[in-house]
Amino acid sequence: MAKLSSFAEEFLLEVFQAHNKIITERNYDDFVFRALGESGESGEAFARAQYPQLLAFIKDSAQYEAAYSVLEDGRSKALFKQVLLFRILGHKHVKLPSNTPFYWEMRERAQNIAQTSSLPYTFGNLGSLQHFEFAWQGHEVKLDCFWGGPFYMFFIGQYHLKDPVRICVESGDHVIDAGACFGDSAIAFSYMTGEAGRVYSFDFVKDHVDITNYNIAQNALAQKNVTVLPYGLGDVDNKDAQLEQHDINPAQRIDLNLSDDEIPTRTLDSLYRDGVVERVDFIKMDIESFEPNALRGAVEVIRKFKPKLAISVYHTYDHMHEIPLLIKEILPEYKLYLDHHTIFHRETVLYAQV
Repeated sequence: MAKLSSFAEEFLLEVFQAHNKIITERNYDDFVFRALGESGESGEAFARAQYPQLLAFIKDSAQYEAAYSVLEDGRSKALFKQVLLFRILGHKHVKLPSNTPFYWEMRERAQNIAQTSSLPYTFGNLGSLQHFEFAWQGHEVKLDCFWGGPFYMFFIGQYHLKDPVRICVESGDHVIDAGACFGDSAIAFSYMTGEAGRVYSFDFVKDHVDITNYNIAQNALAQKNVTVLPYGLGDVDNKDAQLEQHDINPAQRIDLNLSDDEIPTRTLDSLYRDGVVERVDFIKMDIESFEPNALRGAVEVIRKFKPKLAISVYHTYDHMHEIPLLIKEILPEYKLYLDHHTIFHRETVLYAQV
């Protein structure tokens, strides 16, 4: 085995130091992991599941170091290490900077405003869909989804970087919303970009498309500026595939065991060439490990328009290094920043802008 670099050795020392610390304050969201079937006594099942990240780091430490080095600022680099530490040691030993009183206040707010949904889709992998009505940035928002929709997208501001620079959807932007799920991100982007903008929202699961369209119908502006496309974004253009997949599941991913002709996908480059997408100013991808594929299918668009990016990097161990390096390969002039939007191991987002 090759000798580890000083970066890897220093990080492993941080792992051992953090392991000797015990977090005594509230640092575990049992509601979330109970819904996911990952709770267990004191969260032990969750903690045990994180150790493979240590092996992944040791095996690919050079790639992790390369990804760390391309991050633009000290805050992103510190967070990169903190997220890895959390994924290795869990909530008993590492507290993420997102664990603040504001986080818990907004989480409680989202749960307290939930009402019974009138949708026929009543149950998914995170429980029953619920109806939400709330004011947000001067708009009256109506949504049927899980409580995480208003919490993450509206109250916490996932896919919006605020520090050290601002990277978010702005008025008039043409937005790619890859991973529509229930349409909560599409509705938020709709209000943010306004009547002058456009939102193109993608999901290949029929039930998700139906729920997204239901939510668009509840929000007048979204009816004018959101287009729902029943495809997954990828690196293969296969718009004629038919996949009758019914599943109310935010973690639903493209089944890589299926052949290409079974998966309804489009590349962003082909959508631009076909005139379906006029231009691109902002790309959000949260597509359950298919992000590298979708980025490879968007090289032409990215190099032409140089859009702002908000790309999830938490679905596999490799994505923390693979995606930053891929984005820099596609467009070296991008400046990369990292943020994290939960108190646990999910919802790490890589932001980029020129």
